[in-house]
Amino acid sequence: MVVRKAMEVIRMAYFNICPRCHATLDPGEKCDCEEEEKQREEFFMRNIKEIPGTGQLALRLEREGTGYEEKTVG
Repeated sequence: MVVRKAMEVIRMAYFNICPRCHATLDPGEKCDCEEEEKQREEFFMRNIKEIPGTGQLALRLEREGTGYEEKTVG
């Protein structure tokens, strides 16, 4: 794209914008925001559970040799 401004020629950079996260992408580059969101959701589904009765969330923190240790959040 070329813009003419007061007898000057300015060349504009060409890029695309992701409609979801509004990141600027190089021509032909595919945004990975959907994949990152999916991975983040899967991580939390694996590592957080709700404690029955209280509704609190518990983190499952893996410790070497002991499996999971539960910690209460909040």
